Amino acid sequence: MTEDNERTKEQLISELAELRQLITELRTREKQYRALVDNALVGIVQSTLGGELLYANSTAQRMFGYESLEEAKIAGPPATRYRNTEDRKVLIEMLTQTGKVSSFETECITRTGESIFVLFSAALIGDVITGMMMDITDRKRVEEALIKSEQRLIEAQRVAHVGSWEWAVTTGSLYWSDEIYRIFGFLPQQFGVTYNDFLTYVHPEDRTTVQEAVDRSLSDPNKTYSVEHRILLTDGSERTVHELGEVTFDTTGKPTRMVGTVHDITNKKQSHEALVKSEHLYRLLAENVSDVIWTMDIDLNFTYISPSAARSMGITTEPPTYKPLSEVITTHSYEIAQKALKDGLETENLEPRDPFKSQTFEVEYIRSDGSHGWAEIKASFLRDSSGKPTGILGVTRDITKRKEAEEELRIKSRNLEEVNTALKVLLEQRENDKNLMEENILFNVKKLVLPYLETLKQKHLNEEQQSYLDVLETNLNNIISPFAKRLTSIHEGLTPQEIKVADFIRNGNTVKEIAAALGVSKNAINRHRQHIRNKLGLNNQKINLRTHLLSLT
Repeated sequence: MTEDNERTKEQLISELAELRQLITELRTREKQYRALVDNALVGIVQSTLGGELLYANSTAQRMFGYESLEEAKIAGPPATRYRNTEDRKVLIEMLTQTGKVSSFETECITRTGESIFVLFSAALIGDVITGMMMDITDRKRVEEALIKSEQRLIEAQRVAHVGSWEWAVTTGSLYWSDEIYRIFGFLPQQFGVTYNDFLTYVHPEDRTTVQEAVDRSLSDPNKTYSVEHRILLTDGSERTVHELGEVTFDTTGKPTRMVGTVHDITNKKQSHEALVKSEHLYRLLAENVSDVIWTMDIDLNFTYISPSAARSMGITTEPPTYKPLSEVITTHSYEIAQKALKDGLETENLEPRDPFKSQTFEVEYIRSDGSHGWAEIKASFLRDSSGKPTGILGVTRDITKRKEAEEELRIKSRNLEEVNTALKVLLEQRENDKNLMEENILFNVKKLVLPYLETLKQKHLNEEQQSYLDVLETNLNNIISPFAKRLTSIHEGLTPQEIKVADFIRNGNTVKEIAAALGVSKNAINRHRQHIRNKLGLNNQKINLRTHLLSLT
């Protein structure tokens, strides 16, 4: 019994040692597994069906922004971390009904309120839910970006009328994007799925061109597939397209795949042809009109001069290296052009602004041979889409002949004015001479002849002598009558006696001399003098009557 007890004791001690060693190993392995679980690349969590959080490894804690398990437990049950609380209910139903591991994607909320996307795989063990979580936020965002990018690409293709295609060279199958069907109005069942089917819709005149472009691309990796051709639509109309593609080759250099795009350029083609025709027309006009059409940048540098400059103005132009404006016109004219530009730019700040306003001015230009001519310029601004001036458009007309004609006319006009002035002087001199002669005749007759006639009247003359004397007096009166007639025409209110008195006053006779000549009293002559002043508007004016009468001639 003693030996058996000893043996049993030793056996128990040995088993106890083995048990201790096993416990130690289990604890070591537990630490290893705990460290493995705690530092796993995925989040590992455990919670009850009621929602109590039992465990969350450090990866799960970091994923949700917590620094410890205790902080995560304090934050509340896991259900509060779902963006959509219905997701947890769906998960529990899946686990309780199937009893299998279930996986699904869900959106969760971190401690800071940010959203993360999680791939969750869980199993129900008893009443404990054990699951693993993987943060797929970056992947989801990349997927969303790809979806958005694809949507933008599809939208861009739709707006630009561009479709994509892919051709498996080895099998001949052809894939067309929906945009191609939309552009050309085909239905998928109408449009074949092989390369040969595609060729049937290429315009017969363009099929050789397309085939040659394909052959070049398939035979040379450095050749890009690029071809422009026409497509026949089901309604009999045609569209012009431009295809661009690249070929993929395998390691042996054999072509396996070609991808590319189809761009509908019908409208662009038509617009280009119309633009070419319009450009040809305007170029024809610009090069054949007698006026010179030109454009400049905002710094007064020529950007275009029509060839008519050499023909009409004798200025040679060699595009694109045109002469500076300062060498084409004189210094004074260049200052005029600069001022016109400055004034035009200043008016841009005024409201309302007139985008079609132009300026017209004259300049003196210099021909290639050094001679000068004159030109009239009408200029306006060239503008960008926002209306901002970017250049100058001008039309120049040679007015040299007009300026020469104007100068010739000015010289003739000046000469004519000089002739008119000389003629006027001659006429005035003639009139003065006439008046002087008249005055001399009047003076001589009245002073040297009439007094003697009066004396002769006092003599005892016979009838014949008296007759001759009357004839002589009558003729003399006819000679001196122009002054009396002129005075009468100006002041018809004067009586014949007042005219005689005025004539004597004009010739410088005194009141006594006039009274003696007319055989009346001096008082009568003074009354006549006053009547004459009144009728001539000289009453109450300090104007000498004889001076005024002299001015009447």
